[in-house]
Amino acid sequence: MNNLTNAFITELKKQHAEYVENNPSIHFVRKVKAQNALFMEDQVRLGEIRLQENTVDDKDFNLYDIYYSDASKYTKQYYGDVYHATTRHDNDWD
Repeated sequence: MNNLTNAFITELKKQHAEYVENNPSIHFVRKVKAQNALFMEDQVRLGEIRLQENTVDDKDFNLYDIYYSDASKYTKQYYGDVYHATTRHDNDWD
């Protein structure tokens, strides 16, 4: 029985190798898998670089807290008189 099993396995491997050689879609799938593996390696490497970019100094400058809790303070600081000139007549229409 052992000889039969070994013969069957070798014949199966031979048929599989012939199938892979004659089937172009298998080559395409392998090529895409290899490209995907390289892409994912690049993504992991870039992720590590991005983690190193965010240092303690960045947090001290409060770069990640870009939202204002006081809208009127924000408009006065960044738009000043332009905002006031465009909105001063808004209540006249009511």
